[in-house]
Amino acid sequence: WRYQREYLAHVNVCTVVSEVDKDTLGRHCPDLDVRVIPNGVDAQMYRPQGTTPDHPSLVFEGSMGFRPNIEGIVAFCDDTLPLIRERVPDVKLTIVGKDPAPEVAALAGPGVEVTGFVDDVRPYVDRSSVFVCPLRRGAGIKNKILQAWAMEMPVVATAVSCGGLALSQGENIIVADAPADFAAAVVALLNDPERRAALGRAGRQTVIDHSSWEATARQLEAVFNDVLA
Repeated sequence: WRYQREYLAHVNVCTVVSEVDKDTLGRHCPDLDVRVIPNGVDAQMYRPQGTTPDHPSLVFEGSMGFRPNIEGIVAFCDDTLPLIRERVPDVKLTIVGKDPAPEVAALAGPGVEVTGFVDDVRPYVDRSSVFVCPLRRGAGIKNKILQAWAMEMPVVATAVSCGGLALSQGENIIVADAPADFAAAVVALLNDPERRAALGRAGRQTVIDHSSWEATARQLEAVFNDVLA
């Protein structure tokens, strides 16, 4: 913090990706002009692909050598997936991402696919019924949720997964932490295609309004203009 206070005293504006970051930085650098510009996603690249869903199916994606991703998906398979299978026995889970740690690779088996590295995550997301993000720790904006939203995927996530997102509980996402609550939310969505579609549409609209490259570029351009003025 001593370094940041000294270094940032020489800048006009500092940009961060979330209100939490802004508040934290503001406490240590109270005279600093801090602006929030959230992460963006290419909404033209990440959009519905028209794939026929492999129903009932769940998907999670991310770097599977990253400790919060490892811990989150292992706990999900241990604590939450069995509860989902009690109600939806034929549900499938696909874990997509490079460098799966040994404990992630060990999850592969009946009803669970661990892909490892793939050239394109979109087909795996597009063919699934629900995107799950069961992280238990971590910080920052989860681009995996922005990408899923942009592809009109219904998302169920833990609260820690949602930092910095323009979320509206029950409208563009379902937030649940306890395994039983998370499982109940997933099961309800698997049994309700209209609700899945509505959540997906709302998620994509959220990206268009707040997190597309165009939206974030406009915000960054505004900062540039303020500094130049």
